[in-house]
Amino acid sequence: MGGMGDGPPPVAVFVEPVQLVDYAPAIDLIGETRAEQRVTLAAEVAGRVTGIRHRVGERHAVSDGWLISIDGSTYDSAVHAAEAALAQARENLRKAQNGPRPEDIRAQQAQLEAARARMQQAEDNLARMEALAKGGIIAETALIAARTEAETARSAYNASEQVLLAMQAGTRDEDLRAAEAAVNMAQANLDSSRISAGRTVLSPKFDAIVSNLMVEIGQYVGPGTPLVEVVNAGVTEAWFNLPEEELGNVAPGDDVEMRFTAFSGEIFHGGVISVSPAADEQTRQFPLRVHVSDERIMPGMTVEGRILRDSPVPTMMINMDSVIQAPLGTVCWVMDTDPENPMNATARQVIIETGARLDNMVVVTAEDLKPGMMVVTRGKQQVYPTAKLIPVNLMPPGGMGGSGEGGPPADGEAGGMPPATAPGDPEIAPVDDASGAGNPCNGESAG
Repeated sequence: MGGMGDGPPPVAVFVEPVQLVDYAPAIDLIGETRAEQRVTLAAEVAGRVTGIRHRVGERHAVSDGWLISIDGSTYDSAVHAAEAALAQARENLRKAQNGPRPEDIRAQQAQLEAARARMQQAEDNLARMEALAKGGIIAETALIAARTEAETARSAYNASEQVLLAMQAGTRDEDLRAAEAAVNMAQANLDSSRISAGRTVLSPKFDAIVSNLMVEIGQYVGPGTPLVEVVNAGVTEAWFNLPEEELGNVAPGDDVEMRFTAFSGEIFHGGVISVSPAADEQTRQFPLRVHVSDERIMPGMTVEGRILRDSPVPTMMINMDSVIQAPLGTVCWVMDTDPENPMNATARQVIIETGARLDNMVVVTAEDLKPGMMVVTRGKQQVYPTAKLIPVNLMPPGGMGGSGEGGPPADGEAGGMPPATAPGDPEIAPVDDASGAGNPCNGESAG
């Protein structure tokens, strides 16, 4: 670079070309991913936790059966007791429906005859006692005992007679309805006992991944105690906030480009599921759900989304690092190269208008800017009008001094430059965005 002559030293900068990028106006969104389903399973019965099939981060399929189990011995005993009560109630109903058996009626008739004989004997004995009492032969107490015996025998006969009449008449309607009600009640008790026993095991109704485990084996829990939280294992959704002015530009099924920090440079696509009919009370924007099919995407990730309004067309863009906010407005520095001497590069300021961003690029319009032109991205704070420029990142490996260290320097350094100027060469200003050293304009920004 010798022979540049007198004057300020050249400024070491980084440059990048103005590019034509396929771009379409889009709705830019920021959101997060959520599981399609997120469920907290809570205990429905009291007892001690006896089993945990899967822990945090492990997958639980529906076919695996239970995920959390609670001691069910007490509830199993209640089921057995309810089954026995139901069997007894059904037997009583059967008897009420069929009525007494003939042999039961005959047995009751025999009991009635025996009661009649005892009653007749007691009455005959009472008659004798009354006759003897009139003659003063027996004491009054003996007569009283005879009367009591006769009344008892008469009552036993009447009761036996009523039983026989009831057996011969068959089951009354009210007795039949009572027996049927007893069966229904016993069945309900059995169903309730079985439900309680079934609630000693818990499992999600979908293939899930355990996201939070809240209990351990041996812990006693009561109804309502949270046990485990699970999320859907297969489907994730991206949730965005859609501004009100964009409601008419989005419909279910629209394609959404998505970018995730965990997968830098990779673009994912998903379809709009729905737009909420009500705005969020805090943001005053409308929740937008987008389907994400890639299983690498997990709930809780931050996502940037873009919904294209038109088909992409070649659009002029520059690196965001080349944009400067100056007193004249938004500008950038363009590197002009002398066609007859490519090593003679100077700086020229261009007023620009910027539009939407796409990653680290920004849409730009300017009369004096054309695709392929080089704009300064680093070292721009040291640049001034007509300044001589040295595009460090375009230099061959080893720079100008043969240091053997190719490639771009760290921000704020002039890597690729020789450690000291050769005798007779002009001093080269280093890249230093903060200090502005080497700028004849005392570090002022462009313009």
